[in-house]
Amino acid sequence: MIQARSVMLALLLFGSFVSCATAQTVLRADAVLRRFEGRWRTHFTIIKSASMAPHVTETTGVGVGRVTLGGQYLEFRAKTDAMPGSQVNEDLQVSTWDAADKVYRHWLFDSEGNRFERTGTLDNVHHTLTWRANELGGEVVIHDRFVSDDRIEWDLVRRDGVGKITMRIDAWMTRLP
Repeated sequence: MIQARSVMLALLLFGSFVSCATAQTVLRADAVLRRFEGRWRTHFTIIKSASMAPHVTETTGVGVGRVTLGGQYLEFRAKTDAMPGSQVNEDLQVSTWDAADKVYRHWLFDSEGNRFERTGTLDNVHHTLTWRANELGGEVVIHDRFVSDDRIEWDLVRRDGVGKITMRIDAWMTRLP
């Protein structure tokens, strides 16, 4: 009887240790995603390649990031500012840490009807979260650089199936009070 209790106690303690280790892993990953929490002012320079000359668009907007669903996900909603001759664009982004596969997961849905799914890895040395995906018949790579607690700079490069760059976005976000 005492031996059975000892085995049960050992299993419970081991299970608690494993749970704590997993929780710590999630907490560390969650800290990275929590950097997107808060209200942000955004600025984008979008360069789309065309057959003749690139088309450049500058736009600004606001975004709000919040942790949701029991702390498992970060939700980020963004909206461009109204500009003459342009429609207001909105998007919903959801991100999480997938502890089983040791990657970040990111989904984006926008007001144009697009939806994208990306996976990410963190480079702690360069304070950069890199997202990758195969989208629209090509490859997309996004770098989120954490410049400070109140500024995130990011870029996106979209390539077609033969490797030609079809779009580039250079952007930054600054935290609002």
